[in-house]
Amino acid sequence: MNSRSVWASLLLAGSAISPAFAQLTARQQAVAIDRVPIPPVDRYEVEQVGPLLAAPWSLAFLPDGSFLVSEKHGGVRIIAPNGSATPALPGGPANVFAKEDSGLLDIVLDPDFAANHMIYLAFAEGTQGENRTAIWKARLERDRLADGRVIFRTNTAKKDSSHPGGRLLFLPDKTLLLTVGDGFAYRDRAQDPSTHLGKILRLTRDGGVPPGNPFVGRAGYAPEIWTLGHRNPQGLTRDPVTGTIWEHEHGPRGGDEINELVAGRNYGWPRASFGIDYSGELITDRQHVDGLTDPRFFWAPSIAPSGLAIYHGALHPEWEGRLLIGSLAFRMMAQVRIGEKTGLLAEEGRWLTGLKARIRDIRVAPDGNLYILTDEDHGRLLRVLAPGGSAIAADSPLAPMAYLVGNWTAQSTYTAAFQPGATPVGETSTIGCTAELKSTYIRCAVRFYRNRDGRLRTIEHNIHKDAKSPGFDVLLFDSNWPGQPRYTLTWSDAEQAWIGYLPGDHEGAPATERIMDQPSADRSTVLHTESIRLNSTPNAPWTETFRWTWTRRPQ
Repeated sequence: MNSRSVWASLLLAGSAISPAFAQLTARQQAVAIDRVPIPPVDRYEVEQVGPLLAAPWSLAFLPDGSFLVSEKHGGVRIIAPNGSATPALPGGPANVFAKEDSGLLDIVLDPDFAANHMIYLAFAEGTQGENRTAIWKARLERDRLADGRVIFRTNTAKKDSSHPGGRLLFLPDKTLLLTVGDGFAYRDRAQDPSTHLGKILRLTRDGGVPPGNPFVGRAGYAPEIWTLGHRNPQGLTRDPVTGTIWEHEHGPRGGDEINELVAGRNYGWPRASFGIDYSGELITDRQHVDGLTDPRFFWAPSIAPSGLAIYHGALHPEWEGRLLIGSLAFRMMAQVRIGEKTGLLAEEGRWLTGLKARIRDIRVAPDGNLYILTDEDHGRLLRVLAPGGSAIAADSPLAPMAYLVGNWTAQSTYTAAFQPGATPVGETSTIGCTAELKSTYIRCAVRFYRNRDGRLRTIEHNIHKDAKSPGFDVLLFDSNWPGQPRYTLTWSDAEQAWIGYLPGDHEGAPATERIMDQPSADRSTVLHTESIRLNSTPNAPWTETFRWTWTRRPQ
């Protein structure tokens, strides 16, 4: 149990003994719980992608591998995989209030982006004396934004630039969540159900009220409200495996929170908090109020969390299922584990401290790479490299094979050659392919489970760029055979597949094995076949012995 858990246990125990005294003590102790921080250890290198950016705020991944970036006090830019970047795209929103916390905020793609090319941008609209959080929608047309329009504005204007919120998240039903801060000076409005301040809203793709919102038709409640009682929500993500929606928000002095969001719940601010005011005065003497939802985790002192992702992928197995949170104040990335059996959250590590940079956004790409944006006037888009390895850049010699990186499941059948009526033997397999040694090769670790008797065997494919030919060198290690087969794969336009040949024999007769790896057009499946032909009959058709279909597991 770490120092935070010990303190939390003591505070909870104290509140059971003497509620009023314990609540006061909890507030005073909250700023001291983490006086001894988790030791920073830097295991990770980063590489910059593209040019310096004007206070970048958010990142989205385009289908072609490019990056769509919003600059808080700049514009929307596209960065190609090779690092080339556009200037700010013309056609962006008008009347942007760009000062301190406010400006262009989160950017996301429409769930049907492949068909409609629509993007959504949260931003602060208005002036110093009157501004609101709004959502702007437009169509991305290569190097410009077309037909842009504001589809939603919060129903309450505020003064100054603090706490606009502005995180966006599409749900599986294609409705859109928007976080809205309390406006700092308006904190009591977070408990006012008639206003959008201090709320998380659920909207349609045109900014309307979708069916199923928890307060639709309830007198005195804004129908867009999904949850309420939030201070300054800066992180929002959905776990694609469990469906859980996670949110984090800034507390005042202490009391930054991670919340598990459930429609209709009230998360307490400012009636309950683990923090105190910046002046040292109490905001509330309660850390728990019956009927309000407690945070799943809190930090004290505050780390100023920003950006939130949950990792699923093959490149960083050490982060599998972990929440990754950027910190503006402590200039690092926190790693938080979700207890598999208990559901309790625990901070396991703090990374990237050597950057000495405020981290604004964290995103997991479809291929399992992790990217961060740094919050600086000259901010950077950075790719986090796996320990001992790296991502596969677009200009890497391995780029044509980069689609292999990730996790796969597969079914295979083996049929003995030249034996009419031979019974096929089926196997189930799992495959994990990672980029290793600074992306000089791809390693695919395979576990086969024979369906007939449960026998387990392992194979390792090591794929390297053959500098002497246009192909890729493949070296195999098989737990069931001491040999180390090696062959070269080259691309066949005619078959739209990688083809390789391996010398061998069949019952003592010289033979050649033909290997084919055929990815689907969207790279979501790969068909691997092995066929054999006796060298004494070079014109005979190939006899297929092994058919193996890979299916990519969702990230």
